[in-house]
Amino acid sequence: NLINITTQAGGIVKDVYVQDGDKVYSGQTLATLTLDPDSAQKSAQAYSAYLSAKNALDSTQTNTWTLDSAMFAANRKFINDAVARNLTTTDPTYIQEYDDWKAAEAKYLSQQNVINQAKISLNNAWLSYRSVSPTITAPMAGIIDNITLTPGMVLASATTSQRIAVIRNEGNPIATFNISEIDINKIKIGLKATIILDSLADKTFTGKITTVDRIGTVTSN
Repeated sequence: NLINITTQAGGIVKDVYVQDGDKVYSGQTLATLTLDPDSAQKSAQAYSAYLSAKNALDSTQTNTWTLDSAMFAANRKFINDAVARNLTTTDPTYIQEYDDWKAAEAKYLSQQNVINQAKISLNNAWLSYRSVSPTITAPMAGIIDNITLTPGMVLASATTSQRIAVIRNEGNPIATFNISEIDINKIKIGLKATIILDSLADKTFTGKITTVDRIGTVTSN
């Protein structure tokens, strides 16, 4: 039950605020870096993109109020004019005012999709910035383990994420094993499982089978 903590940033490790076994909360600062020039540029660009995405979301939310006002104005005009004068549904004024109202309503309702898209873009921009940020934070709550950072250590910038620690949660661990085609039919969900590992010869683990993948994998024909 391990979640990788990764970074693409490069530079010198400035401070490390946690050690193996510490409990952390989501978003907690784990370490800070002094970025090298390449990573500093990437971080600045990513933060600029994040601010642009944030401004775009603010603009779409502001536009929602404008569309809301336009919808109610069109509805009020339709009610106070065409409906109040008891115009028939075939009257040109009735049709025009009704269509104006429904068009304004449709624009307002579809604006929620625009807001959702802007929120997704903002979240993606934040994740991109966090991957090259000088501040490394916990992606979720749990227990820090296998931390490989120490102050003064040099991290090389990378195009892919490099693991610097893991977060272990307190749920039951899950182990996955390959089973031959001969034995797979004997495996059923709910059966007790006894696990013995060569690397831990003095320990035996027990549990139960929770899932079975019956789609085989061909190896060497």
